[in-house]
Amino acid sequence: MKRIIAVMLSIAFAGSVIAAQAQQDTATATTTKTAKRKPAAKKSGPNISEQLSEMKTALDAQQQQIKQLSDLVETREQKIQQLEQRLDQSQAVATQAQTKADTVAAQSAEEQQTVMALKSDVTDLKTGATSTALDLQETQKTVKTGFENPVALHYKGVTLTPGGFVAAYGIYRSHNTSSDATSTFGGIPFSGTSNAHLSEFRLTERHSNISLMADSNVHGIQTKAYFEMDFEGAAPTANETISNSFTPRVREFWVNAETKNGLAFLAGQGWELLTPNRKSIAPKTEFRPATIDASYLVGYHYARETMFRITDRVSDKVTFAAAVENPETVIQGSGAPANCSTGTANCIVPGVQGTGFAAVTSTDIAPDVAVKVAFDPGWGHYELGGIARFYRSRFVTTTDSPDGGTNNTNVSGAFAFNAILPLVPKKIDFYLTSLAGRGVGRFLPGGGVDVIVKPDGTLMPVRAAGVMGGFEIHPTPSWDINLYGGNEYYSRTIYLNATGGQVGYGRTTANQTNCSVEVPSSSTACEANNRDIWEITPQVWRRFWKGKEGTLQWGLEYEYIHRKAWAGNVGTSTFQPSGIQNVFMTAMRWYLP
Repeated sequence: MKRIIAVMLSIAFAGSVIAAQAQQDTATATTTKTAKRKPAAKKSGPNISEQLSEMKTALDAQQQQIKQLSDLVETREQKIQQLEQRLDQSQAVATQAQTKADTVAAQSAEEQQTVMALKSDVTDLKTGATSTALDLQETQKTVKTGFENPVALHYKGVTLTPGGFVAAYGIYRSHNTSSDATSTFGGIPFSGTSNAHLSEFRLTERHSNISLMADSNVHGIQTKAYFEMDFEGAAPTANETISNSFTPRVREFWVNAETKNGLAFLAGQGWELLTPNRKSIAPKTEFRPATIDASYLVGYHYARETMFRITDRVSDKVTFAAAVENPETVIQGSGAPANCSTGTANCIVPGVQGTGFAAVTSTDIAPDVAVKVAFDPGWGHYELGGIARFYRSRFVTTTDSPDGGTNNTNVSGAFAFNAILPLVPKKIDFYLTSLAGRGVGRFLPGGGVDVIVKPDGTLMPVRAAGVMGGFEIHPTPSWDINLYGGNEYYSRTIYLNATGGQVGYGRTTANQTNCSVEVPSSSTACEANNRDIWEITPQVWRRFWKGKEGTLQWGLEYEYIHRKAWAGNVGTSTFQPSGIQNVFMTAMRWYLP
C-alpha cells in the first residue's frame, strides 16, 4: 500500500513536468506563428541541443526529487512499521496489562469478599463476644441472686418455695371469750354474765404462718405439693404462763397434679370446695377476707378438710370441679331425748360431735359430696355450687335387747353462690359469699349445729344460712381500706315427744334462767340456741415496703358483733338472751419474699 502511494506520487510528479514542457512548446509555436504574421527583427535563441540539455537537467532534478520523495516515503514507511510494531507491542503490553488488571481485579474482588467475610466474621465474633459477655453477666447475676437472694430452692427435680409470715397481734375484746386470734362469734357472752363484765386483752404470735410449696413437672404433668401451718393448736398443757407453748396446727397439706388440657386432681387437706375462689377453681386462689381475725368474718363459709377433688378447666371462662370431702357432724347438745343425750352409753352414735367443736369424730355413712362451677366471663368472677351430706344415727332404748338397736340415715343439701365484682379495676372490688341449706352449721364461723335428734332417735338437719359482703379499696399501692359485713341465721327445728315436750333446736320451752346472770339460781345450764349473728368490720392495712426483702405491713381492725338467741322461758316469762362484742385488733406482719 505504501509502495503504491509512492509510485502514484512519482507518476503525478512526472505528469506535471511533461505538462509544463508541453505548455512551453505550445507557447513557442504560437510565438513563431505570430512572428511570421508580423515580421520582426531577428534574434538569436538557444538551440535544440541546449534545450534538450536543460530538459535532461530538469528531469534529473525531478528524478532526484522523486528519489528524495521515495526515500522520504520509505523512511516514513519504516517509521510507520516501527510505529505499528510499537503499537502491536503496546497493544500486547496493554493486553497483558488488562489481563493482569483483570487478574488483579478478580483477586481484589476475591480479596474484598474475603475481607468482607473476615469483617462479617469479626462482627459476628464481636456480637458473640458481647452476647457471651452479657450471658456471662446474666449468669453471674443469676448465680449471685440464686446464692444471695434465691427466689426458690432447687432439690433434684423439685423447686421448693418457702412462704408464710411472722405476725404479732394486739387484741382487745370488750367481753371476755379467752379465744386468742380466733374469735368465737357464736360464744359471745350474754349480757349480765360474769364474762360480759370482763374485758379481754392479749398479745399473741400464734397466728404466724409457715408454708412450703414443692413444684415439679412429672412427665408433662404439673405437680404441686403444699404445706401450711400455724400455732393455733392447743395441747392440754398449752399455756401462756412461762414459755407460751402452743402446738402447731396443720392448715393445708395437699398435692395437686394438672395435665396440659386443664384436668387436675387434688388429694389432701385443703379448703372445702364451696369456699370462694378469686379466679377459676384451683388451690391457692381462694378468696379470704383480709382480716386480722383468724376466724375471718361472720357469714363467710369455709372449712379446711381432707378431700379428693377433680377439676376440669372446660375453657378459659368455665371451670368445673367435684369433690368427696371428710364429713363431720355437729349435733344439738340440749333438748335431745332423755335416753339419747350426748355423752351417755346409749347415745345416737358414739363419737357424734357435740355442741361446738369438740375433739371427736362422727360416723357419717358417706363423705360429703360437693360440686361447683366457676365462670370468668371477662368482668367479675361468679360461682355456683352445692353439697350433699349423709348422716347416720343408731337408736337404742333401755328395753331393747343387746343387739336390738337400729341404724338411721338422713341426707341434706345446700347451695352456694359467690361473686367478685371489680367495680373500679385494681381500685375497688366487691365481694359476696353465701351458703344456704340444711346441715351447713359446721361451715359457718358462728359455730352452728348441723342436726338435731328427733324423738324417735333419727337425725334432722337444721336449716341455716350465711352471707358475707364487702368492699376492698386500694387507693394507693401502700394502703388498703376494707369494709366487710356478714350475717348467719339458724332456723328453729322443733319436734314433740310422746309426752308433748319439745325436742330440737330453738325450743320455746328452753330454760334460759341462767343465761344472763352472774350467779346461777340453779344447776340448770343455759339452754339458749343462737338465732342469728351479725358483724360489721372496717379495716385498714399499711404496707411499709414490698420487694425482694418481703412485705412488711401493719393493720388495724374493728369488729362489732351482735349475737341473739331464740327466745325461751325464764319462769313464766319469755326471754331472749343477746350479747354484743366490740373487738379491736392490730397486727404487724412480715411476709416472706
